[in-house]
Amino acid sequence: MTSNADLSINHTPPAKQRPLSVELQQVIEEKNLLNTENRCKVISALSEINGHQILHTSLRSRATQEILSSELSYVKQIETIMKYFMAPIKVRGMMSTENFTTIFGQIETVYNVAGALVQELQSCKDENLAPAFVRLAPFLKMYSVYTCGYQKATATLQSLRSGKHGLALHTFLQCQESRPEVSSTLQSLLIAPVQRLPRYRLLLKEVTSHTPEDDPQHKTLQEALKSVEASAARVDALISEQEQFERLVELQESLLDNWPQVIKPGRTFLKEGYFMKVTKCGTKALQVHLILLSDMFLCCRVRSGQLDCRYAFPLERTSIENILGQAVFKVDCGTETLLLFAKNQDEGEHWTSLMNKTINEVKTSRQTLRKPTCKKRLPKRLEDLEEGCSPCAKVCKGTFRKRKQSSPSSSTTSLNTKIFVPNTRYFSRLSPSPPKDSMYPLRKQQALEAHKALNSSTACFSSGRKKNATINRPKVKDTKTQPRSLHFGPNDESNEESEANQLAVPKAKSVALTKHCVDVVRNISYFFSSVFKK
Repeated sequence: MTSNADLSINHTPPAKQRPLSVELQQVIEEKNLLNTENRCKVISALSEINGHQILHTSLRSRATQEILSSELSYVKQIETIMKYFMAPIKVRGMMSTENFTTIFGQIETVYNVAGALVQELQSCKDENLAPAFVRLAPFLKMYSVYTCGYQKATATLQSLRSGKHGLALHTFLQCQESRPEVSSTLQSLLIAPVQRLPRYRLLLKEVTSHTPEDDPQHKTLQEALKSVEASAARVDALISEQEQFERLVELQESLLDNWPQVIKPGRTFLKEGYFMKVTKCGTKALQVHLILLSDMFLCCRVRSGQLDCRYAFPLERTSIENILGQAVFKVDCGTETLLLFAKNQDEGEHWTSLMNKTINEVKTSRQTLRKPTCKKRLPKRLEDLEEGCSPCAKVCKGTFRKRKQSSPSSSTTSLNTKIFVPNTRYFSRLSPSPPKDSMYPLRKQQALEAHKALNSSTACFSSGRKKNATINRPKVKDTKTQPRSLHFGPNDESNEESEANQLAVPKAKSVALTKHCVDVVRNISYFFSSVFKK
Protein backbone atom coordinates (compact mmCIF):
# COMPACT_ATOMS: atom_id res chain seq x y z
CA MET A 1 0.00 0.00 0.00
CA THR A 2 1.35 3.40 -0.90
CA SER A 3 2.03 5.66 2.07
CA ASN A 4 1.28 9.35 2.17
CA ALA A 5 4.95 10.24 2.60
CA ASP A 6 5.82 8.54 -0.68
CA LEU A 7 3.22 10.60 -2.54
CA SER A 8 4.77 14.03 -1.94
CA ILE A 9 5.56 16.22 -4.93
CA ASN A 10 9.22 16.24 -5.91
CA HIS A 11 8.64 18.17 -9.11
CA THR A 12 11.24 20.80 -10.10
CA PRO A 13 10.35 23.01 -13.07
CA PRO A 14 12.81 22.68 -15.99
CA ALA A 15 14.84 25.52 -17.41
CA LYS A 16 12.61 27.31 -19.89
CA GLN A 17 13.77 28.39 -23.31
CA ARG A 18 13.22 31.94 -24.43
CA PRO A 19 10.37 32.29 -26.94
CA LEU A 20 11.22 33.10 -30.56
CA SER A 21 9.32 36.39 -30.44
CA VAL A 22 11.51 37.61 -27.57
CA GLU A 23 14.70 36.73 -29.46
CA LEU A 24 13.46 38.49 -32.61
CA GLN A 25 12.53 41.57 -30.64
CA GLN A 26 16.01 41.64 -29.08
CA VAL A 27 17.76 41.26 -32.44
CA ILE A 28 15.70 44.07 -34.05
CA GLU A 29 16.45 46.42 -31.19
CA GLU A 30 20.17 45.64 -31.13
CA LYS A 31 20.82 45.70 -34.89
CA ASN A 32 18.47 48.61 -35.65
CA LEU A 33 17.27 46.80 -38.79
CA LEU A 34 14.09 48.79 -39.47
CA ASN A 35 13.09 52.40 -39.40
CA THR A 36 11.36 53.82 -36.38
CA GLU A 37 7.76 53.39 -37.57
CA ASN A 38 8.13 49.82 -38.82
CA ARG A 39 10.26 48.84 -35.86
CA CYS A 40 7.54 49.99 -33.46
CA LYS A 41 4.86 48.00 -35.33
CA VAL A 42 6.96 44.83 -35.42
CA ILE A 43 7.98 45.11 -31.79
CA SER A 44 4.38 45.67 -30.67
CA ALA A 45 3.22 42.65 -32.68
CA LEU A 46 6.02 40.50 -31.26
CA SER A 47 5.18 41.69 -27.77
CA GLU A 48 1.56 40.69 -28.30
CA ILE A 49 2.60 37.24 -29.55
CA ASN A 50 4.99 36.92 -26.66
CA GLY A 51 2.20 37.87 -24.26
CA HIS A 52 -0.10 35.14 -25.68
CA GLN A 53 2.67 32.56 -25.45
CA ILE A 54 3.44 33.51 -21.89
CA LEU A 55 -0.25 33.36 -21.00
CA HIS A 56 -0.75 29.89 -22.53
CA THR A 57 2.42 28.63 -20.89
CA SER A 58 1.31 29.84 -17.47
CA LEU A 59 -2.17 28.36 -17.89
CA ARG A 60 -0.73 25.03 -19.02
CA SER A 61 1.64 24.97 -16.06
CA ARG A 62 -1.22 25.82 -13.72
CA ALA A 63 -3.39 22.99 -15.12
CA THR A 64 -0.51 20.54 -14.79
CA GLN A 65 0.07 21.50 -11.18
CA GLU A 66 -3.66 21.17 -10.52
CA ILE A 67 -3.63 17.59 -11.81
CA LEU A 68 -0.83 16.70 -9.40
CA SER A 69 -2.26 18.53 -6.40
CA SER A 70 -5.82 17.29 -6.93
CA GLU A 71 -4.62 13.70 -7.28
CA LEU A 72 -2.72 13.95 -4.00
CA SER A 73 -5.78 15.43 -2.29
CA TYR A 74 -7.92 12.64 -3.73
CA VAL A 75 -5.56 9.94 -2.42
CA LYS A 76 -5.62 11.60 1.00
CA GLN A 77 -9.44 11.44 1.03
CA ILE A 78 -9.38 7.70 0.33
CA GLU A 79 -6.81 7.20 3.08
CA THR A 80 -9.13 9.06 5.46
CA ILE A 81 -11.94 6.63 4.65
CA MET A 82 -9.69 3.64 5.24
CA LYS A 83 -8.10 4.92 8.45
CA TYR A 84 -10.96 6.63 10.30
CA PHE A 85 -14.00 4.68 9.07
CA MET A 86 -13.22 1.28 7.58
CA ALA A 87 -10.68 0.04 10.14
CA PRO A 88 -12.63 1.03 13.32
CA ILE A 89 -15.95 -0.28 11.99
CA LYS A 90 -14.38 -3.61 11.04
CA VAL A 91 -12.60 -4.00 14.39
CA ARG A 92 -15.70 -3.14 16.45
CA GLY A 93 -18.05 -5.19 14.27
CA MET A 94 -20.57 -2.40 13.96
CA MET A 95 -22.11 -3.80 10.76
CA SER A 96 -22.42 -7.15 9.05
CA THR A 97 -19.89 -8.42 6.53
CA GLU A 98 -22.40 -8.07 3.71
CA ASN A 99 -23.15 -4.42 4.49
CA PHE A 100 -19.46 -3.66 4.99
CA THR A 101 -18.65 -5.13 1.55
CA THR A 102 -21.50 -3.20 -0.05
CA ILE A 103 -20.29 0.15 1.32
CA PHE A 104 -16.48 -0.20 1.41
CA GLY A 105 -15.82 -3.21 -0.83
CA GLN A 106 -14.06 -1.39 -3.70
CA ILE A 107 -12.23 1.33 -1.73
CA GLU A 108 -8.89 -0.50 -1.63
CA THR A 109 -8.98 -1.19 -5.38
CA VAL A 110 -9.60 2.48 -6.16
CA TYR A 111 -6.84 3.49 -3.74
CA ASN A 112 -4.29 1.23 -5.45
CA VAL A 113 -5.11 2.67 -8.90
CA ALA A 114 -4.88 6.26 -7.61
CA GLY A 115 -1.56 5.58 -5.85
CA ALA A 116 -0.05 4.07 -9.01
CA LEU A 117 -1.16 7.11 -11.01
CA VAL A 118 0.47 9.49 -8.52
CA GLN A 119 3.77 7.65 -8.79
CA GLU A 120 3.61 7.79 -12.60
CA LEU A 121 2.83 11.52 -12.53
CA GLN A 122 5.74 12.25 -10.24
CA SER A 123 8.13 10.38 -12.51
CA CYS A 124 7.20 12.52 -15.56
CA LYS A 125 9.64 15.18 -16.74
CA ASP A 126 9.19 18.60 -18.35
CA GLU A 127 5.59 18.79 -17.11
CA ASN A 128 4.64 16.10 -19.65
CA LEU A 129 1.95 14.13 -17.79
CA ALA A 130 0.43 12.49 -20.88
CA PRO A 131 2.54 9.25 -20.81
CA ALA A 132 1.33 8.49 -17.28
CA PHE A 133 -2.33 8.63 -18.36
CA VAL A 134 -1.63 6.60 -21.50
CA ARG A 135 -0.07 3.78 -19.45
CA LEU A 136 -2.74 3.72 -16.72
CA ALA A 137 -5.87 4.51 -18.79
CA PRO A 138 -6.93 0.81 -19.09
CA PHE A 139 -6.87 0.49 -15.28
CA LEU A 140 -9.19 3.47 -14.90
CA LYS A 141 -12.04 1.22 -16.09
CA MET A 142 -11.94 -0.36 -12.63
CA TYR A 143 -13.80 2.72 -11.43
CA SER A 144 -16.90 1.28 -13.12
CA VAL A 145 -17.37 -1.33 -10.37
CA TYR A 146 -17.30 1.30 -7.64
CA THR A 147 -19.47 3.75 -9.58
CA CYS A 148 -22.15 1.14 -10.33
CA GLY A 149 -22.39 0.21 -6.67
CA TYR A 150 -22.30 3.75 -5.30
CA GLN A 151 -26.07 4.28 -5.11
CA LYS A 152 -26.61 0.96 -3.36
CA ALA A 153 -23.77 1.77 -0.94
CA THR A 154 -25.24 5.15 0.02
CA ALA A 155 -28.73 3.69 0.39
CA THR A 156 -27.38 0.92 2.64
CA LEU A 157 -25.46 3.42 4.77
CA GLN A 158 -28.51 5.64 5.16
CA SER A 159 -30.74 2.73 6.16
CA LEU A 160 -28.19 1.55 8.75
CA ARG A 161 -27.90 5.02 10.31
CA SER A 162 -31.65 5.54 10.49
CA GLY A 163 -32.56 2.01 11.62
CA LYS A 164 -33.62 0.88 15.05
CA HIS A 165 -30.21 -0.59 15.87
CA GLY A 166 -28.23 2.14 14.12
CA LEU A 167 -27.91 4.57 17.00
CA ALA A 168 -24.40 3.37 17.92
CA LEU A 169 -23.27 3.56 14.30
CA HIS A 170 -24.77 7.00 13.85
CA THR A 171 -23.05 8.31 16.99
CA PHE A 172 -19.72 6.83 15.92
CA LEU A 173 -19.92 8.36 12.42
CA GLN A 174 -20.78 11.79 13.82
CA CYS A 175 -17.80 11.59 16.18
CA GLN A 176 -15.42 10.61 13.40
CA GLU A 177 -16.74 13.25 10.96
CA SER A 178 -16.16 16.01 13.53
CA ARG A 179 -12.47 15.21 13.95
CA PRO A 180 -10.05 17.84 12.53
CA GLU A 181 -8.20 15.15 10.55
CA VAL A 182 -11.43 14.31 8.70
CA SER A 183 -13.44 17.56 8.65
CA SER A 184 -15.99 16.15 6.18
CA THR A 185 -18.87 13.70 6.13
CA LEU A 186 -18.55 10.09 5.05
CA GLN A 187 -21.10 10.72 2.30
CA SER A 188 -18.93 13.43 0.72
CA LEU A 189 -15.84 11.21 0.93
CA LEU A 190 -17.57 8.26 -0.75
CA ILE A 191 -18.59 10.35 -3.76
CA ALA A 192 -15.00 11.40 -4.53
CA PRO A 193 -14.12 8.32 -6.70
CA VAL A 194 -17.32 8.83 -8.72
CA GLN A 195 -16.27 12.38 -9.63
CA ARG A 196 -12.65 11.53 -10.38
CA LEU A 197 -12.86 10.30 -13.99
CA PRO A 198 -14.76 13.38 -15.27
CA ARG A 199 -12.17 15.50 -13.42
CA TYR A 200 -9.32 13.80 -15.30
CA ARG A 201 -11.04 14.52 -18.60
CA LEU A 202 -11.58 18.21 -17.87
CA LEU A 203 -8.01 18.80 -16.68
CA LEU A 204 -6.47 17.04 -19.69
CA LYS A 205 -8.67 19.07 -22.03
CA GLU A 206 -7.44 22.23 -20.40
CA VAL A 207 -3.78 21.22 -20.70
CA THR A 208 -4.27 20.23 -24.36
CA SER A 209 -6.00 23.51 -25.22
CA HIS A 210 -3.02 25.53 -23.86
CA THR A 211 -0.44 23.44 -25.75
CA PRO A 212 0.49 24.60 -29.30
CA GLU A 213 -0.08 22.13 -32.11
CA ASP A 214 3.58 22.26 -33.15
CA ASP A 215 4.64 21.28 -29.65
CA PRO A 216 5.91 17.65 -29.48
CA GLN A 217 3.76 17.04 -26.37
CA HIS A 218 0.53 17.92 -28.16
CA LYS A 219 0.16 14.53 -29.90
CA THR A 220 0.83 12.62 -26.67
CA LEU A 221 -1.69 14.76 -24.81
CA GLN A 222 -4.36 14.03 -27.42
CA GLU A 223 -3.66 10.31 -27.13
CA ALA A 224 -3.95 10.49 -23.34
CA LEU A 225 -7.19 12.44 -23.62
CA LYS A 226 -8.69 9.82 -25.96
CA SER A 227 -7.68 7.00 -23.62
CA VAL A 228 -9.26 8.70 -20.60
CA GLU A 229 -12.41 9.51 -22.59
CA ALA A 230 -12.70 5.87 -23.68
CA SER A 231 -12.45 4.69 -20.07
CA ALA A 232 -15.00 7.30 -18.96
CA ALA A 233 -17.35 6.29 -21.78
CA ARG A 234 -17.09 2.66 -20.71
CA VAL A 235 -17.95 3.58 -17.13
CA ASP A 236 -20.89 5.70 -18.29
CA ALA A 237 -22.17 2.85 -20.46
CA LEU A 238 -22.11 0.41 -17.55
CA ILE A 239 -23.89 2.89 -15.33
CA SER A 240 -26.54 3.43 -18.01
CA GLU A 241 -27.05 -0.33 -18.39
CA GLN A 242 -27.48 -0.71 -14.65
CA GLU A 243 -29.97 2.14 -14.51
CA GLN A 244 -31.91 0.63 -17.40
CA PHE A 245 -32.07 -2.75 -15.68
CA GLU A 246 -33.20 -1.18 -12.40
CA ARG A 247 -35.89 0.79 -14.26
CA LEU A 248 -37.15 -2.38 -15.97
CA VAL A 249 -37.27 -4.16 -12.60
CA GLU A 250 -39.33 -1.32 -11.14
CA LEU A 251 -41.64 -1.42 -14.15
CA GLN A 252 -42.07 -5.19 -13.86
CA GLU A 253 -42.98 -4.87 -10.18
CA SER A 254 -45.52 -2.11 -10.92
CA LEU A 255 -47.37 -4.18 -13.55
CA LEU A 256 -50.52 -5.93 -12.39
CA ASP A 257 -50.01 -9.73 -12.18
CA ASN A 258 -46.49 -9.14 -13.56
CA TRP A 259 -47.85 -9.17 -17.11
CA PRO A 260 -46.30 -8.81 -19.64
CA GLN A 261 -42.72 -9.88 -19.06
CA VAL A 262 -40.61 -6.79 -19.77
CA ILE A 263 -37.25 -7.94 -18.38
CA LYS A 264 -35.38 -9.28 -21.37
CA PRO A 265 -31.70 -9.17 -22.45
CA GLY A 266 -31.07 -6.25 -24.77
CA ARG A 267 -34.35 -4.48 -23.98
CA THR A 268 -34.11 -0.89 -22.77
CA PHE A 269 -36.54 1.63 -21.35
CA LEU A 270 -37.04 4.72 -23.55
CA LYS A 271 -39.98 6.86 -22.43
CA GLU A 272 -43.24 6.94 -20.49
CA GLY A 273 -46.06 9.43 -20.12
CA TYR A 274 -49.80 10.02 -19.74
CA PHE A 275 -52.09 10.38 -22.78
CA MET A 276 -55.80 10.32 -23.50
CA LYS A 277 -57.22 7.40 -25.46
CA VAL A 278 -60.48 7.56 -27.38
CA THR A 279 -62.71 4.57 -26.68
CA LYS A 280 -63.87 2.26 -29.48
CA CYS A 281 -67.36 3.70 -29.42
CA GLY A 282 -65.86 7.18 -29.78
CA THR A 283 -68.03 8.79 -27.12
CA LYS A 284 -65.43 9.45 -24.40
CA ALA A 285 -61.72 9.49 -23.67
CA LEU A 286 -59.79 7.70 -20.93
CA GLN A 287 -56.43 8.51 -19.43
CA VAL A 288 -53.81 5.88 -20.16
CA HIS A 289 -50.16 5.41 -19.22
CA LEU A 290 -47.95 4.80 -22.25
CA ILE A 291 -44.58 3.05 -21.97
CA LEU A 292 -42.14 2.84 -24.87
CA LEU A 293 -39.43 0.18 -24.77
CA SER A 294 -36.79 -0.60 -27.36
CA ASP A 295 -38.95 -3.33 -28.95
CA MET A 296 -42.38 -3.03 -27.31
CA PHE A 297 -45.15 -0.48 -26.81
CA LEU A 298 -47.41 -0.77 -23.74
CA CYS A 299 -50.73 0.95 -23.06
CA CYS A 300 -51.79 0.65 -19.41
CA ARG A 301 -54.50 1.84 -17.04
CA VAL A 302 -53.63 2.89 -13.48
CA ARG A 303 -55.60 0.88 -10.93
CA SER A 304 -54.94 1.01 -7.17
CA GLY A 305 -51.36 2.14 -7.65
CA GLN A 306 -50.47 -0.52 -10.22
CA LEU A 307 -50.37 -0.56 -14.00
CA ASP A 308 -52.96 -2.74 -15.68
CA CYS A 309 -51.54 -3.43 -19.15
CA ARG A 310 -54.34 -3.51 -21.73
CA TYR A 311 -52.28 -3.53 -24.91
CA ALA A 312 -48.75 -4.81 -25.61
CA PHE A 313 -47.64 -4.16 -29.20
CA PRO A 314 -44.40 -5.52 -30.69
CA LEU A 315 -42.82 -2.64 -32.58
CA GLU A 316 -41.89 -4.76 -35.59
CA ARG A 317 -45.62 -5.05 -36.40
CA THR A 318 -46.65 -1.58 -35.24
CA SER A 319 -47.24 1.51 -37.34
CA ILE A 320 -48.04 5.08 -36.34
CA GLU A 321 -50.01 7.69 -38.27
CA ASN A 322 -50.69 11.35 -37.53
CA ILE A 323 -54.37 12.27 -37.60
CA LEU A 324 -54.51 15.94 -36.64
CA GLY A 325 -51.10 17.57 -36.49
CA GLN A 326 -48.69 15.96 -34.07
CA ALA A 327 -50.94 15.99 -31.01
CA VAL A 328 -53.41 13.34 -32.29
CA PHE A 329 -52.04 10.11 -33.75
CA LYS A 330 -53.12 6.54 -34.36
CA VAL A 331 -51.20 3.39 -33.42
CA ASP A 332 -51.99 0.23 -35.42
CA CYS A 333 -50.88 -3.33 -34.70
CA GLY A 334 -52.68 -6.11 -36.54
CA THR A 335 -56.41 -5.76 -35.92
CA GLU A 336 -56.01 -3.40 -32.94
CA THR A 337 -56.07 0.40 -33.31
CA LEU A 338 -55.47 3.04 -30.63
CA LEU A 339 -56.45 6.66 -31.13
CA LEU A 340 -54.36 8.83 -28.77
CA PHE A 341 -53.96 12.54 -28.23
CA ALA A 342 -51.44 14.45 -26.11
CA LYS A 343 -51.85 17.47 -23.88
CA ASN A 344 -49.90 19.75 -26.20
CA GLN A 345 -48.31 19.76 -29.64
CA ASP A 346 -44.70 19.49 -28.48
CA GLU A 347 -45.25 16.38 -26.40
CA GLY A 348 -47.11 14.63 -29.20
CA GLU A 349 -44.41 15.54 -31.72
CA HIS A 350 -41.69 14.20 -29.43
CA TRP A 351 -43.55 10.90 -28.93
CA THR A 352 -44.34 10.35 -32.60
CA SER A 353 -40.79 11.11 -33.73
CA LEU A 354 -39.30 8.81 -31.08
CA MET A 355 -41.73 5.99 -31.89
CA ASN A 356 -41.10 6.26 -35.64
CA LYS A 357 -37.34 6.21 -35.07
CA THR A 358 -37.56 3.17 -32.78
CA ILE A 359 -39.86 1.29 -35.17
CA ASN A 360 -37.49 1.90 -38.08
CA GLU A 361 -34.53 0.69 -36.01
CA VAL A 362 -36.36 -2.51 -35.04
CA LYS A 363 -37.41 -3.26 -38.61
CA THR A 364 -33.91 -2.56 -39.92
CA SER A 365 -32.37 -4.91 -37.37
CA ARG A 366 -34.89 -7.62 -38.32
CA GLN A 367 -34.06 -7.26 -42.00
CA THR A 368 -30.35 -7.68 -41.37
CA LEU A 369 -31.08 -11.10 -39.86
CA ARG A 370 -32.87 -12.17 -43.06
CA LYS A 371 -30.54 -11.29 -45.87
CA PRO A 372 -32.04 -11.64 -49.36
CA THR A 373 -28.79 -13.13 -50.66
CA CYS A 374 -29.07 -16.04 -48.24
CA LYS A 375 -30.69 -18.95 -50.17
CA LYS A 376 -31.64 -22.41 -49.08
CA ARG A 377 -29.23 -25.17 -50.01
CA LEU A 378 -30.53 -27.05 -53.02
CA PRO A 379 -30.89 -30.84 -52.63
CA LYS A 380 -28.19 -32.86 -54.28
CA ARG A 381 -28.99 -34.65 -57.53
CA LEU A 382 -28.71 -38.41 -57.87
CA GLU A 383 -25.72 -38.03 -60.19
CA ASP A 384 -23.86 -35.94 -57.58
CA LEU A 385 -24.71 -38.42 -54.86
CA GLU A 386 -23.59 -41.42 -56.90
CA GLU A 387 -20.33 -39.79 -57.90
CA GLY A 388 -17.42 -41.75 -56.44
CA CYS A 389 -19.60 -44.64 -55.16
CA SER A 390 -19.60 -48.27 -56.25
CA PRO A 391 -22.70 -49.74 -58.01
CA CYS A 392 -23.66 -51.78 -54.95
CA ALA A 393 -23.32 -48.77 -52.62
CA LYS A 394 -25.61 -46.69 -54.86
CA VAL A 395 -28.48 -49.13 -54.45
CA CYS A 396 -27.92 -50.29 -50.89
CA LYS A 397 -27.21 -46.87 -49.41
CA GLY A 398 -30.79 -45.92 -48.55
CA THR A 399 -33.20 -48.68 -49.59
CA PHE A 400 -31.56 -51.98 -48.67
CA ARG A 401 -29.33 -50.92 -45.81
CA LYS A 402 -30.93 -52.96 -43.01
CA ARG A 403 -31.77 -55.89 -45.29
CA LYS A 404 -28.16 -56.12 -46.36
CA GLN A 405 -27.01 -56.28 -42.74
CA SER A 406 -29.62 -58.80 -41.63
CA SER A 407 -29.59 -61.20 -44.60
CA PRO A 408 -26.63 -62.92 -46.26
CA SER A 409 -25.59 -61.94 -49.76
CA SER A 410 -26.95 -63.81 -52.76
CA SER A 411 -23.50 -64.97 -53.85
CA THR A 412 -22.85 -66.88 -50.58
CA THR A 413 -26.29 -68.55 -50.30
CA SER A 414 -26.01 -72.34 -50.16
CA LEU A 415 -28.65 -75.02 -50.57
CA ASN A 416 -28.56 -75.84 -46.87
CA THR A 417 -29.60 -72.27 -45.94
CA LYS A 418 -33.15 -71.75 -44.71
CA ILE A 419 -35.02 -69.58 -47.20
CA PHE A 420 -38.45 -68.16 -46.50
CA VAL A 421 -40.96 -67.82 -49.28
CA PRO A 422 -40.86 -64.12 -50.21
CA ASN A 423 -43.98 -61.99 -50.17
CA THR A 424 -44.69 -58.27 -50.09
CA ARG A 425 -45.72 -58.09 -46.45
CA TYR A 426 -42.64 -59.99 -45.25
CA PHE A 427 -40.33 -57.94 -47.49
CA SER A 428 -41.74 -54.66 -46.13
CA ARG A 429 -41.07 -55.88 -42.61
CA LEU A 430 -37.41 -56.59 -43.45
CA SER A 431 -36.79 -53.26 -45.20
CA PRO A 432 -38.32 -50.39 -43.21
CA SER A 433 -39.24 -47.09 -44.80
CA PRO A 434 -36.21 -44.92 -45.61
CA PRO A 435 -35.58 -41.76 -43.62
CA LYS A 436 -37.28 -38.66 -44.97
CA ASP A 437 -34.69 -36.12 -46.09
CA SER A 438 -33.69 -34.35 -49.31
CA MET A 439 -33.13 -37.75 -51.07
CA TYR A 440 -36.36 -39.31 -49.81
CA PRO A 441 -38.31 -39.05 -53.13
CA LEU A 442 -35.50 -40.80 -55.04
CA ARG A 443 -35.18 -43.61 -52.50
CA LYS A 444 -38.94 -44.01 -52.31
CA GLN A 445 -39.20 -44.40 -56.09
CA GLN A 446 -36.34 -46.90 -56.08
CA ALA A 447 -37.97 -48.93 -53.30
CA LEU A 448 -41.30 -48.99 -55.15
CA GLU A 449 -39.59 -50.35 -58.27
CA ALA A 450 -37.95 -53.09 -56.21
CA HIS A 451 -41.30 -54.03 -54.63
CA LYS A 452 -42.97 -54.18 -58.02
CA ALA A 453 -40.29 -56.47 -59.38
CA LEU A 454 -40.53 -58.70 -56.31
CA ASN A 455 -44.32 -58.87 -56.59
CA SER A 456 -44.02 -59.86 -60.23
CA SER A 457 -41.66 -62.73 -59.37
CA THR A 458 -44.00 -63.88 -56.58
CA ALA A 459 -46.91 -63.79 -59.01
CA CYS A 460 -44.94 -65.93 -61.45
CA PHE A 461 -44.25 -68.42 -58.69
CA SER A 462 -47.94 -68.63 -57.65
CA SER A 463 -49.15 -69.05 -61.27
CA GLY A 464 -46.60 -71.72 -62.13
CA ARG A 465 -47.06 -74.05 -59.15
CA LYS A 466 -49.46 -76.95 -59.04
CA LYS A 467 -53.01 -76.44 -58.02
CA ASN A 468 -52.93 -79.07 -55.29
CA ALA A 469 -49.71 -77.71 -53.83
CA THR A 470 -50.27 -75.25 -51.00
CA ILE A 471 -47.57 -73.47 -49.04
CA ASN A 472 -48.18 -72.15 -45.55
CA ARG A 473 -47.23 -68.47 -45.55
CA PRO A 474 -46.07 -66.83 -42.33
CA LYS A 475 -48.89 -65.45 -40.18
CA VAL A 476 -48.34 -63.44 -37.07
CA LYS A 477 -51.52 -64.18 -35.14
CA ASP A 478 -52.09 -67.82 -36.21
CA THR A 479 -49.95 -70.01 -33.93
CA LYS A 480 -50.87 -73.29 -35.68
CA THR A 481 -49.41 -72.32 -39.05
CA GLN A 482 -45.82 -71.18 -38.55
CA PRO A 483 -43.57 -69.82 -41.33
CA ARG A 484 -42.45 -72.67 -43.50
CA SER A 485 -38.86 -73.25 -44.47
CA LEU A 486 -37.80 -75.65 -47.22
CA HIS A 487 -34.55 -77.66 -46.84
CA PHE A 488 -32.79 -78.75 -49.97
CA GLY A 489 -29.93 -81.23 -49.79
CA PRO A 490 -28.52 -83.98 -52.05
CA ASN A 491 -28.94 -86.83 -49.46
CA ASP A 492 -31.90 -85.59 -47.42
CA GLU A 493 -34.77 -87.85 -48.55
CA SER A 494 -36.54 -87.91 -45.18
CA ASN A 495 -36.83 -84.15 -45.32
CA GLU A 496 -38.49 -84.36 -48.72
CA GLU A 497 -40.98 -86.92 -47.46
CA SER A 498 -41.89 -84.80 -44.45
CA GLU A 499 -42.37 -81.81 -46.67
CA ALA A 500 -44.55 -83.82 -49.00
CA ASN A 501 -46.65 -85.11 -46.14
CA GLN A 502 -47.11 -81.64 -44.67
CA LEU A 503 -48.15 -80.19 -48.01
CA ALA A 504 -50.42 -83.11 -48.85
CA VAL A 505 -48.85 -83.66 -52.21
CA PRO A 506 -47.78 -87.02 -53.69
CA LYS A 507 -44.14 -87.80 -53.85
CA ALA A 508 -43.92 -87.35 -57.60
CA LYS A 509 -45.57 -83.96 -57.44
CA SER A 510 -43.28 -82.95 -54.50
CA VAL A 511 -40.21 -83.47 -56.68
CA ALA A 512 -41.68 -81.21 -59.35
CA LEU A 513 -42.51 -78.61 -56.70
CA THR A 514 -38.96 -78.78 -55.35
CA LYS A 515 -37.53 -78.15 -58.80
CA HIS A 516 -39.87 -75.22 -59.25
CA CYS A 517 -38.82 -73.72 -55.89
CA VAL A 518 -35.21 -73.97 -56.93
CA ASP A 519 -36.08 -72.10 -60.12
CA VAL A 520 -37.85 -69.39 -58.10
CA VAL A 521 -34.85 -68.96 -55.80
CA ARG A 522 -32.60 -68.74 -58.84
CA ASN A 523 -34.88 -66.10 -60.37
CA ILE A 524 -34.84 -64.06 -57.14
CA SER A 525 -31.05 -64.16 -56.90
CA TYR A 526 -30.82 -63.15 -60.56
CA PHE A 527 -33.16 -60.23 -59.87
CA PHE A 528 -31.08 -58.92 -56.98
CA SER A 529 -27.84 -59.32 -58.92
CA SER A 530 -29.31 -57.35 -61.83
CA VAL A 531 -30.42 -54.60 -59.44
CA PHE A 532 -26.97 -54.35 -57.90
CA LYS A 533 -25.35 -54.18 -61.35
CA LYS A 534 -27.46 -51.15 -62.20
